[in-house]
Amino acid sequence: MARPKATDQPDTARVFRGSQTVNHDLFKLLPSEMKKNVSWTPGQPRFEYFEHCHMFHTVDSSGRTQDTSTPIGGHFHEVKVIHGEGDFPPTIEVGPASHHVTKGSERVIVPLVYDTHTHDTKYLFSDSIKVREYNPDYLKVQSQIENSKPRAIPGIVG
Repeated sequence: MARPKATDQPDTARVFRGSQTVNHDLFKLLPSEMKKNVSWTPGQPRFEYFEHCHMFHTVDSSGRTQDTSTPIGGHFHEVKVIHGEGDFPPTIEVGPASHHVTKGSERVIVPLVYDTHTHDTKYLFSDSIKVREYNPDYLKVQSQIENSKPRAIPGIVG
C-alpha cells in the first residue's frame, strides 16, 4: 500500500471540531402485541401475548444513521427512513420482528420465525443536535493507561 503524500487531498469535507450538527428525528412504534416464549423447558414452547412499543431515532448521539428500533422483549424491527421534500419530516417503514444471530464470526439480523408482528408509527419531533465529542483530557488519560501496561518481551511466550 502506497504511503499518502502530504500533497494528497482528503476525500472528505473538512469537519470543524465541536461544530458538527445533524438532524435527528424521533418516532414511536405504536403498541402492538408480540408473541413471546415464556417456557423454561427446551423444545416445549409456551407462547404468551404481550403489548409493547418501541422508539426509533434516525441517528445516535454520535451522528451515525440508525436502521433498527430500540430492542424490547428480545426483538427489534428494521426500519427504513423515507426522506420527504423540503422541511417536512421523514416517514418510516417498519419491518417484521427480528433478532441477531451469530453465524460463524458474523452477526446477522434474522426475522423471528414464530412472530411476524409489525407496528404503526407516530412521528414525535425533530432536533438539530451537536454530535457527541470526546473530552480531550479523557483521551489523554486513556492513552496514558494504555502506555503504562506491560509490553510483551520478544522471544518469551506466556
